Amino acid sequence: MTAPPGPGWLHTELTAVVPGGLDGVGPDEDLLDLGIDSVRLMLLVERWQSAGFDVDLLGLAERPTLAGWLELLRAGAPTAAPTAAAAPGGPSATTVLRVEQLTPRTVRITLDDRAGRFAGARPGAYLMLRAEPMPAARPVTVHPHAASGEIDVDVVAHDGGPLGRWAAGVRRGAAVVVDGPHDVPDLPAGPVDWTLLVADHPAQPALAARVAALRAGDRAIAVAVVPDAAEEQLMPTAADLGTVFVHAAADPGPVLAAVRAAVPGTGRGRAWLAGERHRMDALGAVLAGLPALAGRCVVERYGGAPV
Repeated sequence: MTAPPGPGWLHTELTAVVPGGLDGVGPDEDLLDLGIDSVRLMLLVERWQSAGFDVDLLGLAERPTLAGWLELLRAGAPTAAPTAAAAPGGPSATTVLRVEQLTPRTVRITLDDRAGRFAGARPGAYLMLRAEPMPAARPVTVHPHAASGEIDVDVVAHDGGPLGRWAAGVRRGAAVVVDGPHDVPDLPAGPVDWTLLVADHPAQPALAARVAALRAGDRAIAVAVVPDAAEEQLMPTAADLGTVFVHAAADPGPVLAAVRAAVPGTGRGRAWLAGERHRMDALGAVLAGLPALAGRCVVERYGGAPV
């Protein structure tokens, strides 16, 4: 076995998941009282297990000091020399900076990205987000603000799912673990006369990202499916955009009718659809038969690409 991990290596590891690091912390101080919450503890376990260390959550929680963790890590060290466990693009910890209620059902959560991890994210890209008490990471569309070192994620907070329940109660300073950015399919390439964009309610953040990425001179039609007028949001763009809001629940009928009416009668087009599977499958089947699209349609369904 090569040299076991030492205090310097452990300090570097903790700095990767605790904003500001743990400078000046004594070997026997309780780390759980100094910024290592349950989310960051899970992240450390994942980092170290991925690097080959035989450690677990219970063991670290029972001995939450630098001295205790060093002893556990040395006992469970891999045969190779320890290195930083998280590869670029792997999970990392960050903090909620602000929470803003955009609509009665939609919350904007601003996260710290001073490291610039998401600064170059492509339009519509997503991250995997995990926080207590969510049982697993959930995908959310990321809106980067490179100049301020922040990112926004918008979440439908009243959809009954784990992510929505978390977003409804999250507060400034909460810890989260993020992984990404992850790309989504590009819009179909080639010259077109218009772009059709359709998204149901949880996919509105993805729709806003696609709309914002359109260029000046582009002609686009956005069909936004939302529960009611209170959920309608303006979508800034340089393009020539027409927006149709459809107030609909599970029945795909009104959405199908709105999309048929929104498709221009002339020209060559392309389409992007995002939302719940059965609704998007029905829409995709309708649009597939339109000569104006000729297969130039990208569909992102729940259970596949995130929204």
